[in-house]
Amino acid sequence: MVSNIWASIGYTLPAALGVTLALENQGRAFVVIGDGAFQMTAQELSTLLRLKLNPVIFIVNNQGYAFEKIFYGPKDTFNDIQNWNYSQLPELFNCDAYSVKVDSLEALETVLPLLKVHQDKLCLVELDMDKHDYSEPISEFIALLNQYK
Repeated sequence: MVSNIWASIGYTLPAALGVTLALENQGRAFVVIGDGAFQMTAQELSTLLRLKLNPVIFIVNNQGYAFEKIFYGPKDTFNDIQNWNYSQLPELFNCDAYSVKVDSLEALETVLPLLKVHQDKLCLVELDMDKHDYSEPISEFIALLNQYK
């Protein structure tokens, strides 16, 4: 699951709760969420852990609202957010979860098989990214949009 581009920031984590409940042990929700969107609805992590649900949550940690930085400019500090230690959050709730921080493709490739090993519990993978690491298609799309500002 991922959120749509606009007007839905913060949707993904609560949606993961709903999808995981709807699956009723018939599958597993995989979620990709940005750090800014996660911070908007982080309390749902507590609910997921309390209910002992087992989604896989990938948090893209690029220290802010990256899409907005591309659109409005990387120097606008209103798109910066406090950098959390996302991979440590499950420990704060004193719950059984698998949580890890990765900072390279090689580290991610090592972690992915472990998601199946820990399939009975929530897995949180913090993807540590450079704050200016944008995909080429997004950069091209924003450049096109900026022509019409």
